[in-house]
Amino acid sequence: MKQLIANLMKVQLELKVPKTASGRFGKCRNAEMILEQAKPLCVKYGLLLTLSERMELLGERYYIVSTAKVTNLTDKNEKCSFETEGWAREQDKKPGTDDPQITGTSVSYARKYALQGLFAIDDSSDDPDMHGQQSEPQQHKQKTQSKQQSNSKQQDSKKPVLNAKQQQFVTNVKKYVHDTYAVTMKYDDEKLISAITEAKSASCKTVDQVGSYIFETIGVTTVGTEVKA
Repeated sequence: MKQLIANLMKVQLELKVPKTASGRFGKCRNAEMILEQAKPLCVKYGLLLTLSERMELLGERYYIVSTAKVTNLTDKNEKCSFETEGWAREQDKKPGTDDPQITGTSVSYARKYALQGLFAIDDSSDDPDMHGQQSEPQQHKQKTQSKQQSNSKQQDSKKPVLNAKQQQFVTNVKKYVHDTYAVTMKYDDEKLISAITEAKSASCKTVDQVGSYIFETIGVTTVGTEVKA
């Protein structure tokens, strides 16, 4: 296995497949271009490169799964191989294309992704060849990451920004409530700050006035959860 990995690494280091093909969204590379450059290098380092496909049904959609595999031929005593997979979903309809052509296109994309994984070919997220033909798992992953980042930004934007003096005031209010009413709380800081603002609008200025107002008028359970001893 060590010899196989060593030879594969040599191919990965020497293999160069620039994006020179013209696609609908700009320059791209395809499976045929990768194979054209990879085959001579595989021969050079004693690797047999093979491709195979199978169909996978996920939900109601069919996917073409392509497997790119290299087998070591330099050592008769070491018959081992290394493989990667690429997935591509068949489109429901494509204007001007019949069913065999749709399948053939999906096979080409699946092979491209499998070969890129096998030979460690970097493919940036803005690759124009990805538009409209991206595999479902990758699309879902990117959408989930984007949604998480968006939610995180929204949550951060909602968090109140306090200066040092305001932060100390909030801390003192918590301590006052704990010491005076013997209540231990797990506070929701956003709700607590809102309650402090309400208390101040009701002419409460000092820590004890604000703390008493929150506990006796607003209700301390509206700003957090009481922690039972």
